[in-house]
Amino acid sequence: MRTIYFCAVTTLAAGFLGLSVARPQPAATVTDRHMDPLLREARELWRATRAEAPGRGHHERIDYVQRFLTTAENARLAIETHSRREDVQRALAAMNRAWLHVTHELNLLPPGERANRLRRLAQRVDAVYAGVYGRLGVLEARPQVIVPSAAVQNDAALLQGTWTQTYYEAQGQQIIPPKVMKKVFDNGKFYVLSGDEEVQEGTYQINPSAQPKAIDLVFSFITSDQPGAVYRGIYQLTNDTYTECIGASGGDRPVNFVTQPGSPAQITIWKRDRR
Repeated sequence: MRTIYFCAVTTLAAGFLGLSVARPQPAATVTDRHMDPLLREARELWRATRAEAPGRGHHERIDYVQRFLTTAENARLAIETHSRREDVQRALAAMNRAWLHVTHELNLLPPGERANRLRRLAQRVDAVYAGVYGRLGVLEARPQVIVPSAAVQNDAALLQGTWTQTYYEAQGQQIIPPKVMKKVFDNGKFYVLSGDEEVQEGTYQINPSAQPKAIDLVFSFITSDQPGAVYRGIYQLTNDTYTECIGASGGDRPVNFVTQPGSPAQITIWKRDRR
């Protein structure tokens, strides 16, 4: 489908933090070395996100980055003003929760400037965690910042765009939909249209390293099921063809591209729209 930390503090460590640190550093050092670079990257990401062309999820991405930036500024203030350990921990935990929302799309973005900005910010976040939480023991465990593999980046990039369904099979038989079906993959989100009507919407996560390649679809809207339904599937992908086989809602992932009577598996084949 990832988080944050801060360095040591002067004699605060022995005082309000109640910790023994071998080489305490002043709060100014903590903010200068760890928090300020993180905030610079966060502000750049916020400005770049606001400058993006409006589209699906644009305002949501702006809100996520704004929330992270606000919580990071609050955490910096808590460190700089020598707040109590509990207050520092609370501020950093809030920053951590906001960061998780920002990085939801990190493993789904195709290569590009936004992905590069997120990756640079992830490195800053990791440095804060290592410098702050790692030394002060404010959290029980250090969170993990995950950078997507080349395989994920490549397939994420290939998936982007609009696809038209050319084949549908269930129960071992081909079925002809009454209307033209289209699927849009857009930076971690997908939409399915039947004619001009949107019938499905949600988020997806891919694992190209699995054999066969795996995809999880989480529906926020679907006419035939409840919101939040999770469908596990497998896929094949080339430049122009996307083949997907999914199981039942909440069920097991198919192991091959085969349907038969009594099986919940469904196979769809999609061709990329070139317009």
